[in-house]
Amino acid sequence: MIHHLIWKQLFRVNVRSVYLEKLLKHNETTDRYINIFLAIASSTSIAGWALWNKYIYVWTGIIALSQVINAILPYLPYKERIKSLSALARDLRQLGITIELTWLDIAAGGLPESRMRKLYHEYLQKEAEYEEKYFSGKSIPEDLSLFAQAEEEVKRYLSVHMTNGEQDDEQEETA
Repeated sequence: MIHHLIWKQLFRVNVRSVYLEKLLKHNETTDRYINIFLAIASSTSIAGWALWNKYIYVWTGIIALSQVINAILPYLPYKERIKSLSALARDLRQLGITIELTWLDIAAGGLPESRMRKLYHEYLQKEAEYEEKYFSGKSIPEDLSLFAQAEEEVKRYLSVHMTNGEQDDEQEETA
């Protein structure tokens, strides 16, 4: 019974870690595009003075949009979120490795059930501790597409690395 919970925990922690890494990449890309736009807008708006009369509405729009983005930039969550996502993903990846090693001990028959229960509880506590540490009072954005990608990636990984490509039906259903 408890070993099934540890298998689910292994799956869940790995999915969350991969999901956070994907979300991190998405946030970094968004932040990069915002900064690229601002850099281009500020440098081309000066050069655009020569073409001002021909494309007055285009340049006016670009300048206005860049000013609005500059004004709201401190309130956008990307910089802080990138740091938190990176740290949480890293800690969850390490926790996943620890749980994977525990799973290997379970599969080898080397852990009594009382020890498995204790470890399961410790891993739950660590997971909650990490989330509180990096996202206290903040929410982690939901992106169902990225989450589905993370689930598939972890299923493939566990299928190949933990079961030699032959995950039994019971493990797959509980994952």
